[in-house]
Amino acid sequence: MLKSSREMVGGIALAAVISLSSFQSLPISAAKNNKIEPVVESSLESYLDDSFVMPAISFEQEKKSSLEAMAESAIPKLSRATSIIRAILQYTWCLPQTLSGWLYYTVLKYSGELTESFHYNELIISLTPNMPNSSSMGRFIFLGKRLPQYEDKLVRHEYGHVEQSYFFGPLQIPIVGCTNALWWLFCTNCERNYPEFNFDNYYWNFFTETMANDLVGLRDKMIAMQCRDDQ
Repeated sequence: MLKSSREMVGGIALAAVISLSSFQSLPISAAKNNKIEPVVESSLESYLDDSFVMPAISFEQEKKSSLEAMAESAIPKLSRATSIIRAILQYTWCLPQTLSGWLYYTVLKYSGELTESFHYNELIISLTPNMPNSSSMGRFIFLGKRLPQYEDKLVRHEYGHVEQSYFFGPLQIPIVGCTNALWWLFCTNCERNYPEFNFDNYYWNFFTETMANDLVGLRDKMIAMQCRDDQ
């Protein structure tokens, strides 16, 4: 009887050991065979892949606007070193007009008049389609209502005023800015009140405008445009 009891206990113990070992090895073998991965780790890996490894759009893939393409075709691309040197000049030798341009840029930005703005060389070029005129203040170029009429010629002309700024330095505002503003007001008033008045034939022949055109090799193109308008 005692022997049979020992055999029964031994059998139960042996069965328990076998069952326990089978229970422990089942998930491991299943994981190896089926390659089961924890849900949390799988979601994290997917997030990391989407967010860091494969960004949705890289900078190089972004499409350039028509204004950027126009600026690149009208203004020569400078080296990075030259752009840095010119940027330093803008905040030293050309500081008055650069500060004026920054203030004007800030006002237009927060009033909603800037529809596009981007960096090119040492410049900040902005589109202001509701403003009646275009202007250049230091490293800031603003392109107004007349851009569709003149296209890349207007971009090059305003870049000519940037070149003027490096020549005149702190005297750019009194020599070019103030006199040019008065001349623009005079021509605009004549254009509004006298139908026979040709804006191009007068405005672009002012000394500040011809100098800007000469600095960027635009004089002949502006003369050709005036002759075309007269025909």
